[in-house]
Amino acid sequence: MTEFREVQATSDRELLGPLPQFIDLEAGYGVREVKSPTGDLLWLVSDYELAKQVLRDTRFSRAEAVKPDAPKVAHAAPSPESMTSMDGPEHARLRRMVAASFSQHGIVSMEPFVLGLTERLLDAMERRGGVVDVATEFATPLALGVLSELLGVPEADREQFTAWVDVLFDLTVADSADTRSKRLRLVAYMTRLIKAKRREPGEGLLSELIQARDNGEALTERELVHLGLTLLMAGYESTSGQIAMTVAELLREPDRFQALAANPDLAPVLAEEYLRVNPAASISFPRVATEDVQLGDVLVRKGEGLIVSLLEANRNPDAVQHLAFGYGVHLCLGRHLARMQLASALRGLARRFPTLRLAPGQAITWKSVEGARGLASLAVTW
Repeated sequence: MTEFREVQATSDRELLGPLPQFIDLEAGYGVREVKSPTGDLLWLVSDYELAKQVLRDTRFSRAEAVKPDAPKVAHAAPSPESMTSMDGPEHARLRRMVAASFSQHGIVSMEPFVLGLTERLLDAMERRGGVVDVATEFATPLALGVLSELLGVPEADREQFTAWVDVLFDLTVADSADTRSKRLRLVAYMTRLIKAKRREPGEGLLSELIQARDNGEALTERELVHLGLTLLMAGYESTSGQIAMTVAELLREPDRFQALAANPDLAPVLAEEYLRVNPAASISFPRVATEDVQLGDVLVRKGEGLIVSLLEANRNPDAVQHLAFGYGVHLCLGRHLARMQLASALRGLARRFPTLRLAPGQAITWKSVEGARGLASLAVTW
């Protein structure tokens, strides 16, 4: 697909921002052993076809990877009760319950909200004028607003909700009392919200899941809470980061941005290009082999851990379709909604601000590499 070849896959670390130390864009494509920040040894897969094999092969288990003695990529790991940490029938059961809402057909009903919120945020940027931070004043409120609307989080709660949600992506070694407190508040809020929606069902996916459970589906209260939090983790930070990073990349190439301003229909094509060369998720969730598996030239032993370098695999010359949203049974549920938001953001910015450019003298700052990749600030003007 030629549209994936139109953006040069630069290896310049400054343009890509902070990456896990074991990613090496000059190492060649294959399977190599790396040491994670926890000191654990894992196999890193950067070959495109082998990456797809790992992501679809049920012998590489997500559930095994979240057990206490499994090799880890970071000091914090997803909950074993998260859908992203499950395999087999349990994973399929939870995924089936939300799949329709996230299908390409299912998210059509979200398009008016996405477009409307995009316009309201652009209006706010225009009113402010001067220098605007696209990361915090556009990308973040767009992504979180869409997820909140999808789940059914009341608008009055969203400001506080935003402050709590940020701790879901804090994967640093330190686990402060404040961080733990915010996590507990977020879980408590989700629990209260589910109870309130059970009493008075309204719009949103949480209400639909509650009704499905009450109609006989085997969703426990804890599963409802964890499913709500999982959907936030999977859809908010990565989408926010992808929007801001893509805008930054476009503004480094003024001719490309001008082409988008002249032809907004290029937005979906450009979105796919930047998902390939600079995905918000540079690596996959880890997996653990449940038996010995031959992977290319490497024999992965039972109990050994693997991660896929999505960033490297996407840049393989033989890559046919990017892996920014994963592959196989854990293919990102929110990929259609993320694409819609990214295209809406690019189209709207180029149409409203055709002279948009990076603000002179303002540095682009990055978020910590240990959480989802993204920009802490992106100052622009026009």
